[in-house]
Amino acid sequence: QSQSHLRNISSRCWVGAGESIAIAGMQLPTNRRLLIRAIGPSLAQFGVNGVLTDPKLEIVRPAITTVLRGGPVTLSAQLLTANDDWHAQTIDRVPTEVSWVGSADEIRGATGRAGAFPLAEGTKDAAMLVVVGYSPLTVQVSGVSGSTGVALVEVYDVEGSH
Repeated sequence: QSQSHLRNISSRCWVGAGESIAIAGMQLPTNRRLLIRAIGPSLAQFGVNGVLTDPKLEIVRPAITTVLRGGPVTLSAQLLTANDDWHAQTIDRVPTEVSWVGSADEIRGATGRAGAFPLAEGTKDAAMLVVVGYSPLTVQVSGVSGSTGVALVEVYDVEGSH
């Protein structure tokens, strides 16, 4: 008996500045290999106007409140990892929450295995290939230097595709 599961989800949206950035929340099994992309400039090849010229991608653990013996305790939101310009791989991460981050070459390979369109070298699109040990998560997309525009936010489950 085969089980089906979600392989990818995406949304094209307007990315504003400040409180108007794009935020996608998700509840995922932990320790899955995920390809997460924020596509802006590459959308122009599909005839999309007003694209976000330089997206920044962040994976954030949202603020949560849990109840312990002494009462409720709130854990503040925490940036787990971020990327700007997928090929440059300028990534910050918290090792206990993000156990693995793929290189630009590994992103290229995962993109093909996932069936996603390839990103041209040198584009300002953002992408990460990660294994995250925490759920729920939010994927936040903003424009570098407060820029705004249309972006495509994508999450691919590439577990088992490697």
